[in-house]
Amino acid sequence: IAAYVHYLGLIVVVGALVTERVLLKPDMDDDAFDLLAAADIAYGVAGTLILASGYFRVTQYGKGWEFYAHEPIFWVKMTLFAVVGAASFFPTIKIIQHAVAKKNAEDVGETIPPPSAPLVARMTSIVN
Repeated sequence: IAAYVHYLGLIVVVGALVTERVLLKPDMDDDAFDLLAAADIAYGVAGTLILASGYFRVTQYGKGWEFYAHEPIFWVKMTLFAVVGAASFFPTIKIIQHAVAKKNAEDVGETIPPPSAPLVARMTSIVN
């Protein structure tokens, strides 16, 4: 079952990234931003799911830690997972900041502009 959960997490990560890439535009409306935030949440949850199920696959259900500890491909995958996870911090932080600003503006009856074109370009270059 850990393998199925692991693969499900991978599929959700791909779907969330595709959704983020399609929605990231300088002229996003509020509905598109809300969907972008939901996709980013799904991305984070799926990444955590991949990490947890991968841990169980390595330690409990797979060939055992002794096998994976000496396997170079395993370490390449772990490095890529860490790099992609670290790269996703910037877009996630900007999405959270915009969501908080949007919520605070709504509380006082105001609106905020969508993210700027240079910010969207930076986020798009990371999501690509």
